[in-house]
Amino acid sequence: MLISTLASLVPFLLATNALPLESRDGPTDNALVARDPGSNWVKIGCYVDTVSPRTLTGAQTVSDTAMTNGYCQQFCASRGFSIAGTEYSKECYCDNTIANPVLADEATCDMTCTGGVETCGGSARLTVWSNQGTPPAPGHETYGDWTGQGCYYDSVASRALPTQISIDQVTIEKCTAACFNGGFQYAGVEYGSECFCGDVIATDSGNVGTSAPDGCTMPCAGNTLEICGGSNRLNILSYTGSSLPSGPSQVPSVGDWDLKGCYSDDVTNRALPVRQTIEGGLTVEKCTDKCFSLGYKFSGVEYGSECYCSNAIGTYPNSGSPQTDGCAMPCEGAPSTEICGGSNRLSLYEYTGSGLSITPTELPSYNDFNSKGCYVDSVNARVLTPLNTAQAPMTVGNCVDACSAAGFTVAGLEFSSECYCGNALPPLSTTEGCVMACAGDSAHLCGGPDRLNVYQKEEAPVIRHYRIRTVRASTGDFLGYVAQNLGAFILPTYTTDVAAAAVYEIDGDATSTIPFSLHQLNPPDANHQYFGPYEGTPNYNIIGTISKTNPGDTKQPTGSTRSQYSLGESAVFSLNAVTSQLTQIWVQDNGVAVPTIPYYYGSGTIGYFMAVINEAAFQSIFTIAVKVNWYLEEVTA
Repeated sequence: MLISTLASLVPFLLATNALPLESRDGPTDNALVARDPGSNWVKIGCYVDTVSPRTLTGAQTVSDTAMTNGYCQQFCASRGFSIAGTEYSKECYCDNTIANPVLADEATCDMTCTGGVETCGGSARLTVWSNQGTPPAPGHETYGDWTGQGCYYDSVASRALPTQISIDQVTIEKCTAACFNGGFQYAGVEYGSECFCGDVIATDSGNVGTSAPDGCTMPCAGNTLEICGGSNRLNILSYTGSSLPSGPSQVPSVGDWDLKGCYSDDVTNRALPVRQTIEGGLTVEKCTDKCFSLGYKFSGVEYGSECYCSNAIGTYPNSGSPQTDGCAMPCEGAPSTEICGGSNRLSLYEYTGSGLSITPTELPSYNDFNSKGCYVDSVNARVLTPLNTAQAPMTVGNCVDACSAAGFTVAGLEFSSECYCGNALPPLSTTEGCVMACAGDSAHLCGGPDRLNVYQKEEAPVIRHYRIRTVRASTGDFLGYVAQNLGAFILPTYTTDVAAAAVYEIDGDATSTIPFSLHQLNPPDANHQYFGPYEGTPNYNIIGTISKTNPGDTKQPTGSTRSQYSLGESAVFSLNAVTSQLTQIWVQDNGVAVPTIPYYYGSGTIGYFMAVINEAAFQSIFTIAVKVNWYLEEVTA
């Protein structure tokens, strides 16, 4: 629009103070010096501005330290506007037309720009510039040999450009330089702070990889004059030069370290759990050297800047398995030559030499604490209580001693030098992740990241002693206890004198479904210390003092106090936990266990016990035998 035309318009009442800026375009300050906008921008005059309506109604920004006319021109051009106006030293407004074109006296545009010695409007005054050339559409600007291709759809689940590069304070120039060093044809900036590279623009569902009409509106974190995509929006640039390097590759070997391949990884379950800090930019050599110095046989680089070590590769559903793609990110310290994994991908190396220190192992026990294995822990929800009094440098013994002194029965060691205590085992055990040597004992393991090597105090087992109380099955009448001494037939009998009762201990687990044996204390025959049946007839067996047999055994040559040729079974008893009643079986020659029923034949000490298999056949012969029940009665004194 011609200046003479603008000057002929009727002026309106001018404000006397600065107009408030209604910021709507991201960060409002930028310390970077604006690039030379070129020679297409022409100053068209000093214009009146008001708060409502604004003279220029497009994008706007403010800089308390860096505003110049060039700064404002670049800001407006990057957002597709051909008119730029500076106001009140630090404000910038954009548009493609002047909504309320009221030309003011040039002398009223009298305020110095915050970023240079030039005029940036005044109070309610705009220094207005017009781009007389043909500005590129937003997202199609040229940066050296890189030309913008516009705004594209993207997705976290499926990237249009698959290789992400970690860049601090991203700008378009930084991202294109990183992609160039990696030998990539395309560079893309997203969400104001992310840089992606690729050799092709991949397409997928949800319009991924296709042109987007809007959404690329976020200023770059490193230069708010530039646009760096948006949420799920990617500003893509294509390399148009002729000298694109071949790009980095996975290093096949470094000294005695050989590339094992590209492996999956997951933040929650690391294939190599021990992360190391690398100074000065990651390379494969730096990571393998670090892992070697700490005695680890596996080394992995990931995401261009992360180094991990371990003595074993953890395997999980989403981690620890070989992959055919995804390892494509240049190493931060060697971007033009080396690949350092990718997003959730490890370039994994294995040490094949002989100079590695001894791999640490789990210490089986320390004093009366035994190893219980590896357990899962979390920084945000500790499964044991931290203890800071353990002697350093950390060893299993130092932690166990400290926990024991504090009255705890469980000790856990984590991340090489941390000690935790408790009185119960953690809830979740694992076979992965306990890979770090103790800080004070390189031969033994002290957990790992979020992993505990756990030790528990083994209490001396409580040995309980019992008498066998015998009652008449039909009435429940008490008959007596199985006697300590054998009766007239050199077989167990019963007595009503509790002091003369035999005392037994359970050999086995009374809470299990597996039968146990009853071992007599101070037996009358040291060679036959177990109470149990030996073979009589197919219908019944005799209860005697025999030798021990194993659960499930058929009759064995146990011998007995009565006969050295007896074939017996001792592991035949089970216990009702509620009533304490004993039940018993007999394992037949075919391996089938059948229940037996106790009977007593005789009276008092003149008689003996029998284990009946076929009651009808037995009762037809032993008509005066009494069916009994046995109960275990604990000896308490």
